[in-house]
Amino acid sequence: MNQTKFHPKIDAFWKWFIQMEEHIVTFFEADVDDERASLIERVNNEVLEFGLFAWEISPGSQKPFRFTLSPNGDAKRLALSKLIISEAPGRLRNWEFYAAKPAKDWDYILSVYDDWMIERSIEAFRWQYVLLEYSDDTFELLIQAKNIQFMDEESQLAAVNQVLNNVVGEECNINYFNEVSIVDKFPAEYQEISAPIRELKEHFDEILAEWQQQV
Repeated sequence: MNQTKFHPKIDAFWKWFIQMEEHIVTFFEADVDDERASLIERVNNEVLEFGLFAWEISPGSQKPFRFTLSPNGDAKRLALSKLIISEAPGRLRNWEFYAAKPAKDWDYILSVYDDWMIERSIEAFRWQYVLLEYSDDTFELLIQAKNIQFMDEESQLAAVNQVLNNVVGEECNINYFNEVSIVDKFPAEYQEISAPIRELKEHFDEILAEWQQQV
């Protein structure tokens, strides 16, 4: 990625963000749908200048506000996302900035829409997983998720990807989980090492810690 060519655009984005900050923080306060829709459209227009990124404004964990820029699971966009966030102005003291969706504590329940655009809840905590570790410091993940069989393959993978973003964070998802498969049944040789999806975070963190000790 030729970073130099993005600097003028990044500089322009943050100047716009500073000018719009008072309006942006009203995202949490706007009661009128038209006002929120207008604000969302304005932020969308600025973010999409960089490509197919997503974004989110939410309360921060340490500061009042958080702005998350998501590369939508793409490794090349992640590099640009990190560059953009690295140049966030220091004067924005009330904000936390993230270059990808962070891991979070959650209830392992997803909301998705089926083929008839009916919203449905998926209890992801019922899933089982098998995590296979490879010598190139990547993983293969097998997921057994019987309660998403009503979805097409693409939607199933999207649901699993959303769960991974929530569990390990989008950046780790991009960097480490090179192969993810949804299976009806685990192969016999893996059945004894399968575990509930709630255990994946701790399992993943333990392996990363081991890798770091070996460096």
